[in-house]
Amino acid sequence: KCAAMKKIGKLLAANEDKLLKRGIDLDGAEFLGNGRNGGAWRLNAGHVFKATTDKKEAINALIVIDKKLDHVYKVHDVFSISDELGVPVYGIVQEAGLDKPSEQERKQFDATVAALKKGKVDKKMVKKFGLDGMARELKELGIKSADFHSGNVLKRGSGFVLIDLGTEGDAPKKLKEELVVEDEPSSSMTRTTAKGKPGLHLIGG
Repeated sequence: KCAAMKKIGKLLAANEDKLLKRGIDLDGAEFLGNGRNGGAWRLNAGHVFKATTDKKEAINALIVIDKKLDHVYKVHDVFSISDELGVPVYGIVQEAGLDKPSEQERKQFDATVAALKKGKVDKKMVKKFGLDGMARELKELGIKSADFHSGNVLKRGSGFVLIDLGTEGDAPKKLKEELVVEDEPSSSMTRTTAKGKPGLHLIGG
């Protein structure tokens, strides 16, 4: 496991009771894997729980919370857990029930993104993978970057959905031109949802 996962594992174990109060029971949950900044589990409750050290991903997830988007994953909850030094790990509860693309689709997606980074556009493939729709939705939300690679894309029915809004990568050049907005997303972790409730809660520390 990566260094981030070792830290995350200890912090989650120390806050098990607080996680349970939020409906997150990792006992018996299926571990889906980990990346550089954290890992994810499929909960028995029917959601996916991701724990990450990537603050930008938490901020962006907070922006899309409770929104129904065609090309970006649905987020149900975002919160932070802090260790004894006040260093946070961010928790994201997101939609489950999405399917993995085929190996061929994964290769085609990565090839399409690689071509876009070189300024080359295959309109058929951009349309197939919904990359234009992803860019449009991110622009409308004020999100400037996301991690565009096949490991961060799943399928909702026949459509492709971006499931990681972190900082590991930038939007491809041809898409990034469509993502330019005047203001950065708010870095405030006390942002409120449309319902007026805190969108992010500090549950540890």
